Amino acid sequence: MKKHPWKKWIGQGLIAASILGISHGAWADSYTVQRGDTLFLISQRVDSTVDQFKTVNQLKSDEIWVGQVLTIPPKSITHTVQSGDTLYLISKQYNTTIQEIYNTNKLSTIELRIGQKLVIPVPAAISNETTYIVQSGDVLWKIAMNHGTTVEAILAYNGLSNGAYIEVGQALKIPTQPSPPVQTQPLPLPAPTEGPWVENQTYTVEKGDTGWSISLKFGIPFSEFLKANQMNQSSYLSIGQQVTIPVHHVPVKPTATPTAGELLDWWTEAQYVFPIGKTAKVTDIQTGLSWNLKRSFGEFHADCEPLTPEDAEMMKKIWGGTYSWAVRPVIVEVDGRRLAASVSSMPHDIETIKDNNFDGHHDMHFLNSRRHKDYLVDQQHQNAIKIAAGVSSN
Repeated sequence: MKKHPWKKWIGQGLIAASILGISHGAWADSYTVQRGDTLFLISQRVDSTVDQFKTVNQLKSDEIWVGQVLTIPPKSITHTVQSGDTLYLISKQYNTTIQEIYNTNKLSTIELRIGQKLVIPVPAAISNETTYIVQSGDVLWKIAMNHGTTVEAILAYNGLSNGAYIEVGQALKIPTQPSPPVQTQPLPLPAPTEGPWVENQTYTVEKGDTGWSISLKFGIPFSEFLKANQMNQSSYLSIGQQVTIPVHHVPVKPTATPTAGELLDWWTEAQYVFPIGKTAKVTDIQTGLSWNLKRSFGEFHADCEPLTPEDAEMMKKIWGGTYSWAVRPVIVEVDGRRLAASVSSMPHDIETIKDNNFDGHHDMHFLNSRRHKDYLVDQQHQNAIKIAAGVSSN
């Protein structure tokens, strides 16, 4: 297509829109390209993205031509295929169907390639609501889990702010979703991966590398790097030396409810999905309040630090105005995944972030993780993790 100055693009695009009377809700499933159109302008008018248009229409570039018929992407998000992904696992992750993903992306095979972009249709909008009367002992996170929704959705639907209190006898509107569409003529699929697996890769040592820095770079424990290469902490690395890197693939697990977190074993799964150096958003289940943190270190569980003074202050607010060893069930959002975990907020020991108004680090536990001081499982943390995973209510 002939390139036009930016202002001319905008003007012609708006003229086309006004003549056709087009809006996202009025469009059919396809659109015929008009003079002056670009993928960017079309995607903006239908609340989509250029990438989604290219994926759905299998376009190799941004070039389009007058008279070309384009399929309009449904309201959706874009997923980039990672190692270990399958259509089955992706459909579970986004609460949709295999057939929906297959048809939307006009796939010709169920085989996926790493880096491939998929358009994932967003579930249908809320169609109705139910009313729930608050009972003695109720908290928002329990109500949300029991009704298959989220604390955020209940707050928004009732015009409540984060941290709002509820009272016995209060009537809450609970948003509900329509039943998912029936999947017809299901595709033949390979069996989903049952659990995590490891493949070894080779890395060539570069100037400045140490065993510790390499283990951080690839998100594995230092002890695992040493074991894989039959080394000890005194072993010397030379530039050009080839070392073995265990690469852990951790498939997405189904959750007990749509709002629950994945219940991942610390030793074989969680520590690789949330490695040292990774940042994450953490949401307290009971209040719905969130803060950001970084996993700084920790071998038996995750030692974490709030990123900013504001994050530290939010932690203190969640724990009632003071830091505490009391545990709370949380959801940890990292790289698009939601993990079930338990945290305490008391700062202690060493730190890596100096300007966050938090003197030390705090503890985060996952399934089967252990305490540093005595290598024992902390049952309070484990109980809270099961609450976050939706498999226990107390």
